[in-house]
Amino acid sequence: MQNYRIRVLDADKFAQTEKLRDECSAFTDKIQSLSGVVKTLVDAVDQQVHPPYEPYDSTMTKPSLGVVVVSDSCLKKMRSTQVT
Repeated sequence: MQNYRIRVLDADKFAQTEKLRDECSAFTDKIQSLSGVVKTLVDAVDQQVHPPYEPYDSTMTKPSLGVVVVSDSCLKKMRSTQVT
């Protein structure tokens, strides 16, 4: 036999719980935004390594990833989606 009880939270604990819920939601939104920025950056680097307009020749030496050149439009997009 199960024993069901109604429990009432203290108002202070309830307020803390709501605050935590809101903070978690904001954190999740920031992580999703960061994911978009990372995807944009990875796509930009991938396009430099494998340009879509040139066939990739596997016998060529791969370019060094030490320096990344990003177009102005890509930079604008990345800046507009930055996590604050």
